[in-house]
Amino acid sequence: MTISSSLAASVSGLAANATKLATISDNIANSSTPGFKRSVTEFTSLVVG
Repeated sequence: MTISSSLAASVSGLAANATKLATISDNIANSSTPGFKRSVTEFTSLVVG
């Protein structure tokens, strides 16, 4: 694994966590909005190699 691919994997993980936090934040902000349905972010493993 090269340094470039290691950094790409790290960036991908950070982006996934940012998406999860944004989803949680949106759910909290809209929890009292009539008709709002919560969102769920799901993670899956990606095996390369």
